[in-house]
Amino acid sequence: AEYSLHENVAVLKVHACSIAKKLPDLLSFVATYSRHVIGITESWLYCNIYDFEFTPPRFVAVLKDRTQGIGGGVALLIRSDILFSMLHLPTETESL
Repeated sequence: AEYSLHENVAVLKVHACSIAKKLPDLLSFVATYSRHVIGITESWLYCNIYDFEFTPPRFVAVLKDRTQGIGGGVALLIRSDILFSMLHLPTETESL
C-alpha cells in the first residue's frame, strides 16, 4: 500500500555523529518503532560507503554527503512504500 498525504506520517530526526558507528542501534530502533521517514544529520558518510551498507530493510536512502573536510552530511531514510521525488539543489550551499 502506498501512503498519501492525507494519512499520518511519523517522522524522526536523529543527530548521529557517524551512522557507521551506530548502525546496530539504528537498525534496532527502526525494527522496534514504526517511522515513515528518518532524517539523519551529521551522518559522516562519504562516497566510499554505499547506502545499502546502512539502509534498513524496507527503506530507501537519500544522501547528501560532505565532499570535503570531516563530519557533516545528511541522510533521509524513506520507507519504500512511500512515493517521493527528489528536488536537485545546487551542489554548493552556504550555512547560516
